[in-house]
Amino acid sequence: VGGNYRSAIWTLDGNMTVFGEGYVSGGYDVNNEGTMICGYAYHPKKNNRTPVLMKPDSLLLDYTNIGPFSVARAFSPDGNIVLGDKVIYNIKENKTTRIDLSGVYAYEFYRATNAGNAVGHYSIGMYDHMHAAYIRDGKVVDLQKYLEDLGVDLSGWTLIQCTGITEDER
Repeated sequence: VGGNYRSAIWTLDGNMTVFGEGYVSGGYDVNNEGTMICGYAYHPKKNNRTPVLMKPDSLLLDYTNIGPFSVARAFSPDGNIVLGDKVIYNIKENKTTRIDLSGVYAYEFYRATNAGNAVGHYSIGMYDHMHAAYIRDGKVVDLQKYLEDLGVDLSGWTLIQCTGITEDER
């Protein structure tokens, strides 16, 4: 509406709940209960996009304090973990863990687990191909190497991206 984007949840009975009222925002994921959205909002004081958790009656701005133009990408299945583009945030413990991006050139993370791990992809240089990523204990791990070290035969395969992970990380 007038260039002001809002995040909303529609239910099958035709009801709509708008989140982050008064802010330009975009939602990336919704928790299983449909009570919270994670994404970004335009931060009026910082003049940029910042990661947010949105509820119908409140907006928690910049919970990660990680700097400009970031997003909150996904909830864990139990809704207690939020995956950001540079952090993993535990809602219950109000604890932010920075993802160690040492040696990583480009990346995108997609799904978080209840244990606070995540998956996505990364590259180590401008001309490097993408590698599937497993974020474990806040560190980016090459998923292919990790699986091969566990004894998984990936002969003939090159894993370049992982967009989902089960709740028990199997």
